[in-house]
Amino acid sequence: MTGSAAEYAARAGMYQLLSSFAQPQFSQALDETLSDPALRDILTSLAAVAFGGYVRLADGDPQKAFEIIARERQAAEDLRDL
Repeated sequence: MTGSAAEYAARAGMYQLLSSFAQPQFSQALDETLSDPALRDILTSLAAVAFGGYVRLADGDPQKAFEIIARERQAAEDLRDL
């Protein structure tokens, strides 16, 4: 075991939420996650996994991944403000 108990708890919470996505039990898993004292750590783990997906999309280039995310964010904010 190379991580701390808190790291593993956060990862378990993240995977609980991810594994229930688009499933009938997602609402319950989301409620449990939102009430989890480790919410901050769970969200950090989820953000890291999501960022890793963008790095893969950007052919392993983290800077390119940041640029993609910035464009997506700008587009979402523009649409929000319509």
